[in-house]
Formats: sequence, C-alpha cells, structure tokens
Amino acid sequence: SPDGEIVEQSIRLGFKASNNEAEYEALIAGLKLATAAEADEVIVFCDSQLIVNQSTGEFAARYERMSTYAKEVIRLAALFQNCRLLQVSRDDNTHADALANLACSLQTENTRTSMIDYMSGLSIEPQSTEQEAMCVDMGPSWMDAIVTFLKEGKLPEDRNEAHKVRLK
Repeated sequence: SPDGEIVEQSIRLGFKASNNEAEYEALIAGLKLATAAEADEVIVFCDSQLIVNQSTGEFAARYERMSTYAKEVIRLAALFQNCRLLQVSRDDNTHADALANLACSLQTENTRTSMIDYMSGLSIEPQSTEQEAMCVDMGPSWMDAIVTFLKEGKLPEDRNEAHKVRLK
C-alpha cells in the first residue's frame, strides 16, 4: 500500500486445476482483494509468461477456458486507474511460492487467517511503549482434531479420519 502495508492472501483450491488455471485463480483473487481494499493502482508481479501475455493481449489463448480467464483479468484490471502486469523470474517470486505451499499444506476447507508479524528485537528486552493491536479471525484448524485427541482422548467418528489423527 502507499503507506507500506503488505497484505498477503493464500488460497487453497477445492477443485482440480492446471498450473495455468491456478495462476489465473491467484491473479483474479489478488485483483479482487485489491478492489475490495479500494486500491486505485495495482502492479502485479507474476512468474508465468503465458498468464501475463494472455492477460495483456500479447498472446492469444488457445483454449476457451484460458480465454475466459484472460477476459476476467482484463475486466478486473479495468476497475483500476492503473493496473500493470509484470513478469518476474521464478527466482524473484519465491515469496509467492511460499504462500502457495502454505495453502497446499492446509488440509481443511475452512477459511483461515494467518498473521505473520515482524519482531525487531528480543521479546525479553525492553521495547518501546508503542503497541499495535491486530484483529485476527482464526477459523477451525487441521490441528483441532489432534489437539482434542491429545487433551481429551477423543477421536473423530469417521474411521479413516481417526486413523489419520492417530498417525499424526
């Protein structure tokens, strides 16, 4: 954001998608997030040459589904005063890959918010008196069944799920 705030989003797809479809889904979700945040200008960094070039009209989409995705990106991009899509190398996109891996590792269909904070010093050393408060909405976690089992000895009713919890 103009004041330096970084907003990150990670999505776990509940359907089968090709790599290109997943890239488009992430791009569309990001543009929708920027729209909801009432951004005027957006710069999108994407490591997929195909997605960037289809979305900017430099490449024609061969398949109807890819064409539909590209049209949706163009529609969303038109909502901003300025929206630029830039291709970056995969080496320059490791942070986005880490978010994607986070989404893939979660074994839940529930929405979950993960906050990552930056600590400039040791917790045990005196800090400034200025403090920030953040509102975090934490939904159910994949760990809930494990915690319940460890605390209360209760397993899920589903036999397969109970077996997975015991193994974990």
